[in-house]
Amino acid sequence: MGAAVSVDNPNAPPTPVLTPRISSALQTTTRLTPEELELLGVHFRKAQEAPTPISTEALKGGIDQARFQVALGLPQKESLYVDRMFFLMDADHDGLITFQEFTNVVSLLSTKTPMLDKIAFSFQIIDLDGDGRLSKNDVHEFLHTSIVENNILLTKDQVTQIIDHTFLDVDADKDGFVSLDEYAAFMARNENSLSHFTLNLAYLLNLTSTASALGVAAVS
Repeated sequence: MGAAVSVDNPNAPPTPVLTPRISSALQTTTRLTPEELELLGVHFRKAQEAPTPISTEALKGGIDQARFQVALGLPQKESLYVDRMFFLMDADHDGLITFQEFTNVVSLLSTKTPMLDKIAFSFQIIDLDGDGRLSKNDVHEFLHTSIVENNILLTKDQVTQIIDHTFLDVDADKDGFVSLDEYAAFMARNENSLSHFTLNLAYLLNLTSTASALGVAAVS
């Protein structure tokens, strides 16, 4: 993807340039508007420049996981949810998320994405071994890690009971695994379960738009 160097800081990471062809392609794959894509380009550049506990050096060509969390407005802490999301979206597994990959994840987490697509993405996040089905081990590791990360007080027995009860409800064919279809049926009945897979795109873009406007005002 083409890039332009910031006029204010020639050493800054390049801001993604959205040519008509690239913009059209991204609109098709992400359902984002040209205006949203432009603002995300600015937001992405800011994320590249953002200091993290690991590094204060700006990145070129992409953002690492720490800056990925910053860009999505997520808490800066250990998170299996973020680990999995980053792994799934980093298509070439080079440890960096490109602008195109970033727009894909923003689109998936936005309300623009159909619920079934969002359900499929959340299924992939929980499917830790990537075998296309959810085992009790998958769910246990994901749930247990989330509980520890969020300081929720549940005993090992309570976690096991929650998982056993859930599988009784969701595993329709009783084969000991939850398929994507079974998972989708369950999530369709419990839409609130997708709340943590939803990003407030308008708020994110408004922050970027406001910051850009303030920057212009300061220069003028």
